[in-house]
Amino acid sequence: METIAVYWEPTIKTYGFKEVSDVSLVRMASDDLAKIGALIHDLDPVKNEFALLWNYNDTQNDTQNDTRSICLGMPGKDRRHAVELLKQKCLSENIDFLGETYPVGLVYFHGPHYGDRYGIAETVFKTLDGKVEIIAAGFSGAAVYLVFPMDDVKTAVSLLSQTFETPDSYHE
Repeated sequence: METIAVYWEPTIKTYGFKEVSDVSLVRMASDDLAKIGALIHDLDPVKNEFALLWNYNDTQNDTQNDTRSICLGMPGKDRRHAVELLKQKCLSENIDFLGETYPVGLVYFHGPHYGDRYGIAETVFKTLDGKVEIIAAGFSGAAVYLVFPMDDVKTAVSLLSQTFETPDSYHE
């Protein structure tokens, strides 16, 4: 006989919500992930904060390549320069630059036992469904990453804070 234990708390805990504001979501397509990595590496790391990279099969683009989207957290002028630099490098490296969405915000969080339980993604989507626009969502065994239009970030964090327990609310 085998015993299986599942950790389940009535309210999912987090270590808090982190926000990255004034972010550009840049979409590129290439079948060579190493080229995309080199482009990101070549950005000035002092001025340009690379926040998130994910890969998905975008049926909306006209290329035969998978789309890689990156979120770059940079202040206004430096962000504009970095996006222009990415466009130029994409052209020289034969990578399709598919566009930029600006401004967006990135919200990410993790918590205890995220790798040991199910239902986190479902809870996130049920909490935000129809209340804010989710541009992109990524879930790993330990973390949640969400991209929203800038105007929806504060609302999203407020809604998530009502559903997920944060360190401030642990002892209330």
